[in-house]
Amino acid sequence: MASVFDGIDMSNAAAVLPRLETARDRLLAGEMTVEVHSGDEVVKFQTVDLAALERRIGELRDRLQPSQARGDFPLKLLVPRMRGGW
Repeated sequence: MASVFDGIDMSNAAAVLPRLETARDRLLAGEMTVEVHSGDEVVKFQTVDLAALERRIGELRDRLQPSQARGDFPLKLLVPRMRGGW
């Protein structure tokens, strides 16, 4: 089964995320069809693709910013602060 994202290189999440967010925002603003360019490929999204766009945007955000729910906590939360010295 073909994916609506066929033709978009998802290997670089930082490059793809803003383009997909822009496409989602334009669809939410009322545009019926939005084109996303990836290299020499052009992928068209329609309002029926909004749910898939939201899921893929979430996946890309997770790749860029690890979820704290999975135990990927920032170092500053793991190291207790010493108050008052020894």
